[in-house]
Amino acid sequence: MTLVAGGNDDELLLILLEGEANPNAMDRNVDSIMFGAVAEERIEQIKMLMCFRVNINLMNRFGENSALHAAYINRYEMVHFLIKQGADYAVRNDGSADIACQAWKDYAH
Repeated sequence: MTLVAGGNDDELLLILLEGEANPNAMDRNVDSIMFGAVAEERIEQIKMLMCFRVNINLMNRFGENSALHAAYINRYEMVHFLIKQGADYAVRNDGSADIACQAWKDYAH
């Protein structure tokens, strides 16, 4: 599912979700399928996942939700979109970084 969510095939993702694939499934690296879509900036796929009740605050192995992960990989428009959709913006990862801290690191250096 993670590869499909980060890929270009929206139709295949829809088929899997309609076939009752779990939108909150984690891959072997303990990342949710949201992380692939976030990394590739697939807004339409994220909207599709949300229609199937994806948890945008599901944490990966580093304690990041989708919005903090987006900040970590410098996808700030995605951070804004996810927060507007209800992502927790106060979450901190295992290294105690939050979204604001990550943004400051990127802009200050």
